[in-house]
Amino acid sequence: MKISRRGAAADFGENSVDLTAPAFSWNRKNSCINIKKSSVKDFSTNSRHNYTVCLSLSEVRDLLQTMSDAAILDPAPFAKGLESSLKHILRIQTVVVGTIG
Repeated sequence: MKISRRGAAADFGENSVDLTAPAFSWNRKNSCINIKKSSVKDFSTNSRHNYTVCLSLSEVRDLLQTMSDAAILDPAPFAKGLESSLKHILRIQTVVVGTIG
């Protein structure tokens, strides 16, 4: 996962940091997906930080909408990149349509 930033008022170009192999987990209390990575080097100094990103279900919905729109326009990268996820996609579909739960 790559995080990039640019200055809002004073733009000195793009800086980015790679969160290599972050840990994903479900945060039941907040109903969100937690994405965590520890000891990430700062964008511009030698300090390190622990990152946690929390994606709400509405943000996941928006992510899925964006992905599905893009997949219809250019299916090949999605077919190849997500083929091993078919089981997981179908499990979510089963829950969403009300077959389970």
